[in-house]
Amino acid sequence: MRRKRPAILAYDKAAATGDAAAGDVFAQLDAIETALSAAGWDAERAAVTLDLEAARDEIRGAGVVFNLVESLDGVDRLQTAFVMALEEWGIPFTGTGSAAMFLSNDKLLSKRLLAHNGLPVADCCRLDARGEAVWFPDSAAADGRPDRWIVKPVAAHASLGITDASVVAATGTEDIPGAIRNARIRCGTDCFAERYIDGREFNLSLIEAGGGARVLPPAELVFRDYPDGKPRIAGYAAKWDENSGEYAKTVRSFTAAENEPELADALGRLARRTWDAFDLSGYARVDFRVDRDGRPWILEVNANPCLAPDAGFAAAAEREGWDFPELCNLLVAAALDRRLLTEVLQSGD
Repeated sequence: MRRKRPAILAYDKAAATGDAAAGDVFAQLDAIETALSAAGWDAERAAVTLDLEAARDEIRGAGVVFNLVESLDGVDRLQTAFVMALEEWGIPFTGTGSAAMFLSNDKLLSKRLLAHNGLPVADCCRLDARGEAVWFPDSAAADGRPDRWIVKPVAAHASLGITDASVVAATGTEDIPGAIRNARIRCGTDCFAERYIDGREFNLSLIEAGGGARVLPPAELVFRDYPDGKPRIAGYAAKWDENSGEYAKTVRSFTAAENEPELADALGRLARRTWDAFDLSGYARVDFRVDRDGRPWILEVNANPCLAPDAGFAAAAEREGWDFPELCNLLVAAALDRRLLTEVLQSGD
């Protein structure tokens, strides 16, 4: 069988030597390499650093780049730089483009874009350059009523820095700036606060198909047997610490599509509108909370979510009827189709 040009699996060299969340990249590399090799690609790995000139030399001539770069030099904000470079070099790549990557990687920008497009987001607070509170979507967020808020990093993946301590009880909104400052010290990065939605959590996975987005079956994160008063959140321990109670008691369920079709349809419509608002491509995940009254709220937009075989995206694809090799080949096909369309538009034909 004639071999195709190499498929380069690119990842951040620094992230691959980090903690459990960062080291998860090897599970993705192993599984995707096997899938692409079976499909006839010469699958090769490229450990990317901030030296993008060296990266260009390493991936020159690739038929496609399977982009698993979630950071550069271990810094999440810098992942967009590699996507921008791929666009500039004209090399087809899986996943979303640089503009959508930049917008989705900054949770504050994401919230503002969602609100601008009439999509439901909870009240938020950030600190300006003078350390004063700025409330949005509008100033009505600073209503002063007692409530719970969750304080999280502005631009970090994998629930880094999110623990039970991230959920704070405030006697009024005047308490929130201090909570943000404390979180900055604890996390070592810029943080913001979001009104805590007490309810259920859902993940909606989407994949590029026919120039738009195909929404996969909704997954609910079920917090089983959590004691009273413990925040029901998908924090770092629930996602990555296999020895924690949160990890064991946070389970994925796909029953909503069958048992609650109206809710599943509502979440799907919101997820597709989010895809369009951010001009996403390739694949993405939109995370929701559904409050006690059944109202959905968008938590986050995740471009290029984790593709480990046991992760949520692969699980949703399996529910749709695609095994892992089929999923990988669909993502590669979307990348190649997108590149072909770009070439046609540029040629004017």
